[in-house]
Amino acid sequence: MAYKDPEEARSWKRRWRQSHKEQEQLQQRRYREAHKEQRQAYQQQYYAEWIATHRREHSESATVYYQEHKDERLAYAKGHYHEHRREKLAYQSAYSASHKKEARVYRKAHLDEIVVRNRNRYSLLHATGTRIARSQWEAIKRAYGGRCAYCHGTAKRLTMDHFIPLSRGGIHTVSNIVPACGHCNSSKGNRIPSFTPPLRLLL
Repeated sequence: MAYKDPEEARSWKRRWRQSHKEQEQLQQRRYREAHKEQRQAYQQQYYAEWIATHRREHSESATVYYQEHKDERLAYAKGHYHEHRREKLAYQSAYSASHKKEARVYRKAHLDEIVVRNRNRYSLLHATGTRIARSQWEAIKRAYGGRCAYCHGTAKRLTMDHFIPLSRGGIHTVSNIVPACGHCNSSKGNRIPSFTPPLRLLL
């Protein structure tokens, strides 16, 4: 029965849905199953268009959300990793075995980026400090003249070393990062040097 009054029409719809709840849910479920691909394509397109027009707003919102839920996100990430550790390791092993050549090429072209990313990941997992940007790592190496902070020698690739080791209470911040050759980094271990390096940067 048609209602001229919009409020009466809405009231009738509410009553109908309450008395036909299971029937309506079944219809909706059938519709979703029959139009699954179309709905996914529409949602992806809508999301991509929304991000394109609200990129700054989305970035700010995501940053605020991350800061407000940082502990929960880290706890979830740790729990998820431990729960699916075997599957992840098996997948990584299989992928690495089938992409050895590509992996070598990528590592060679992105060594510094990989160093920074790995250190940042360790920092986030263990809550030892803040993220180190690649530009900051490059600035640290330039400040030391591209040399090892310990032996002052040159190396084909300098590693990122925590002057005060993380295991001894050091934190992952620019002021605690020094460039080190592979030999000095490995031989230093978790010891705290008895000298202060010439530069302790605060960038």
